Amino acid sequence: MIVGRIQRAWQRRARCACDDEGLAFILVVVVIASVMAVLAATLFHVALDNISTSQRMVLQEQALQAAESGVDIAYQGIEAVTLASSTTGRHHVPCAPATSPLKGSLGSAPSGSSYAVTVKYYKYATAAHPTPTKLTTATCTTTPVDLVRIVVTSTGADLTQTAHVTSQANIAPVNPFANSVFVNGSMTLRGSNSSIGGQTVYVHTGKLTCNGGGTIDGSVTVLGPVTAKGSCSIAGGLEATTSISLGGTASIGGTVISTTGSITVQGTGVAVSGSMYARGSITISSTTWYQRYIATHTVTGISVSYTINPTETALVRPTEEPWPDLTWTSADWAGMRYKVVTTGSTCTTAARVALRTAVLSARTPPTTGYVGVALHTVCAVQFTKITKKLVLAQSLVVFSTAGITIASNAEVLDSSTAKRTLFLVVPTGTTCTGTNGNISIHGTIGTGIATLVYSPCKVTIQGTSPIKEGKVYAKTLTMNGNMTLGTVTFTLLGFSTTQVSVGIDFERQTS
Repeated sequence: MIVGRIQRAWQRRARCACDDEGLAFILVVVVIASVMAVLAATLFHVALDNISTSQRMVLQEQALQAAESGVDIAYQGIEAVTLASSTTGRHHVPCAPATSPLKGSLGSAPSGSSYAVTVKYYKYATAAHPTPTKLTTATCTTTPVDLVRIVVTSTGADLTQTAHVTSQANIAPVNPFANSVFVNGSMTLRGSNSSIGGQTVYVHTGKLTCNGGGTIDGSVTVLGPVTAKGSCSIAGGLEATTSISLGGTASIGGTVISTTGSITVQGTGVAVSGSMYARGSITISSTTWYQRYIATHTVTGISVSYTINPTETALVRPTEEPWPDLTWTSADWAGMRYKVVTTGSTCTTAARVALRTAVLSARTPPTTGYVGVALHTVCAVQFTKITKKLVLAQSLVVFSTAGITIASNAEVLDSSTAKRTLFLVVPTGTTCTGTNGNISIHGTIGTGIATLVYSPCKVTIQGTSPIKEGKVYAKTLTMNGNMTLGTVTFTLLGFSTTQVSVGIDFERQTS
């Protein structure tokens, strides 16, 4: 009996143990399921957050691009404003944008963006008036000012994302012939004889190639790429909007800046007197050169991203200067006391005789009341065929739609110490086909002659001393000769300009 009770007790205990084990197993399964559910929910939320973050980043970038587009559109409107014709060296505040804020929409996919731009104008602070004065844009000011500060605030919006770009700049009238050399396309300096002395060199939409012993005694701005190799020498700073490649024994006397591209330095013979800045990257092939250079200079752009800020002015984009249109009717030649000669709309034998007579007449002093001869012809003007030596006794203006040539055995000299003006112009609008519209100078233009060489086509200058002082404006320029271009001002180009320039001081991006 006692044994039976003990057996029944052990059986009951065994059954309880089995029950406990089953319950424990169920609890373990429930816990695991709960943990998996929590992990799944967490991973789901993380995935959603990642997707949301990526979407926000895309929208944020679109909003920033919209804001920057608003700033660019505002500047384009300001640059295109017509200046007051009654002012010289000064201008009225532009009435653009006509509405404030200036609004617009961009794109439609993956979502549409918009921008709103507010423009404020301020007079520059001076010692007498240290506090900048805000100017009205509703009616524009009636008092011309020398220089105006602009503050442009643009807000770009894309769904829930916004971005702000604050840009500060100055505006001023454009001097249509302020540069020593203005190339509207590409410029090539080649050979040991390529030398430009004077003011700035500006290459608008093409590239600058400086090989051999090409020398520029001034600063250079290129809205495009630059290649400087051989013994190329630039006395001032070098600024380009895209890539800059330096090699050989190239020498740059100032700061080197690539506002959107990269800078490459090859070899150990390059000399850069200033610092180097690049929006992209700076690659230096020689470790020895790099270590020697950075000991005394600043290098910004070693594969780093860059955002403009108020204290960093090195990477502010260069002002895009407009190509100055120059046509026969740009100036009142008769009103400026030039004897006007036109040879007609076709190049006949009589037209060629008339242009030869007009050029040769500049050898004798002008008659009372005149300062020079202004010739307009559709014939090609070849000084060698007219005369090998033209000694000016008065100023000479030559406009030819066919082109102008001064061959290697031709000279244009001055008969006195008085400065004469020589205009060699292929006017704006000329069709550049073949050699039509080109200017070629291989001869000599003497000291004391302020020379303007202007063509919307190709200009080629070569020889030991083709131009002593003046300015060269060309679509493309190929040079293998010495020019000392000085600081010549062409007073007969006093007609009003029709554009202003915008010089951006800094931009700040926030979101």
